[in-house]
Amino acid sequence: MTTSTSAPVSDLQRLQEQALTSLEDLLAHHWRQGPGARWARRDLSVAQMHLLMVLQEHGPATVGRLAEVLEISPPSVSSALDRLEEHGLAVRRRDLDDRRVVHAALSSRGRAAAEEACGFRRRKVRHLVEHFDNDELEALLTVIRAVQREVGGRSRPAPEGD
Repeated sequence: MTTSTSAPVSDLQRLQEQALTSLEDLLAHHWRQGPGARWARRDLSVAQMHLLMVLQEHGPATVGRLAEVLEISPPSVSSALDRLEEHGLAVRRRDLDDRRVVHAALSSRGRAAAEEACGFRRRKVRHLVEHFDNDELEALLTVIRAVQREVGGRSRPAPEGD
């Protein structure tokens, strides 16, 4: 596939950015929901990586809230959180107003690990969309928007063109 030379570069870049954002979200959702191997460099399970990514996306949250988002039991979240803490990637803090409530958050190392994972995903997707021409990117965006509608908007919608 080749890049069209008849369209202005700005149009191509706009389409690539729209496709990149949409594909990134689609792949992130798939990775969080699907089976996967251990994240070898950090020796984290898929559940622990899911938790890391949710904490990055949503910020500090209670175990109960994390269990809702991940659609797993609170004990499973606690177990995954224990492992993230062992790796120095997450911390637990008591709520100042209600000491019974504990919030989980990423540590600075956890934020760096999540950023690294997102950066890797973004580079992979960018490499893919850079090989599409305008027509292919328009078609891809049409398909992605249809998929997003079908899955109930779990990903952020693809930006609309002007």
